[in-house]
Amino acid sequence: MITIQDGEWVDVVENSFPLIDQNIGIYIPRQFAKVWGEKSDLSKEDLEVLLSGPDHLDYFDTWNSVVDTLTFEFDGSKYGVFEDCDLWAYPKN
Repeated sequence: MITIQDGEWVDVVENSFPLIDQNIGIYIPRQFAKVWGEKSDLSKEDLEVLLSGPDHLDYFDTWNSVVDTLTFEFDGSKYGVFEDCDLWAYPKN
């Protein structure tokens, strides 16, 4: 996957790693919120929606609006996420 970071095209597949397996399907956003929500830049409102799960009316729209822009911290570094079956983490500058 290629994305733009700081005005430059970046191949995010390089140095990325799987974060959440696809086998939990529609619960990937909720699982991310449970494990990484407090360590991310999700707003309190978005975090609450994602933790509510797929029965919440705004669950999928919220995930779609934040997945490309969110940042979370892991081992002192900042990461973004993308979905390609699994949810992947990639280093952000």
